[in-house]
Amino acid sequence: MTDRSVTIYEVLPPREGCPGRESWRRDAIARLRFEDESGSWSLHWPSGRQFRRDPEIAETTDVRVLLSVVDSEPCAA
Repeated sequence: MTDRSVTIYEVLPPREGCPGRESWRRDAIARLRFEDESGSWSLHWPSGRQFRRDPEIAETTDVRVLLSVVDSEPCAA
């Protein structure tokens, strides 16, 4: 967590016999960012080394709404 954002990670354990998976893997799957001006949270997806805001998901003051979107997104996990 930074001052105004929370990054959500998927953490996967090592898998014996899988090249590249000999150690724990941690992948950023989403970021929730607090918007000072509106007092609400927005959802951002990873795009390369940056995060891009999802224009289809409205900002909300209820973080649970965005966590539900992340949880239901098949590509996020």
